Amino acid sequence: MVIPDGYADHALQLEVKRGVKDVEVHVVGLSPKAQQVRYSLELRGSSVSRHRATVSLPGNSRQLLSTMRMSADQPWCVILTVVEASGRKYDLSEGVCTAVR
Repeated sequence: MVIPDGYADHALQLEVKRGVKDVEVHVVGLSPKAQQVRYSLELRGSSVSRHRATVSLPGNSRQLLSTMRMSADQPWCVILTVVEASGRKYDLSEGVCTAVR
């Protein structure tokens, strides 16, 4: 996994694997410190799927938190909203999020 500049200190990462017929989405915990994190994952395409959770992450340990799949036959968008223990909130997204509502 390559972490883009500016995201290395984020507690959660979004990994998206595009296949011919589907898109596989992973939420990965990789917090630089032990903390509790809340997140909401939304997949939009021909339908909408959501997953929400609160997790306790150990510091400096990779944790696979969620895996979801959706069809790639239409425009799609994945949005991960994260709230860290400090109150810092951020969104990570992938896909054509302006075209899919």
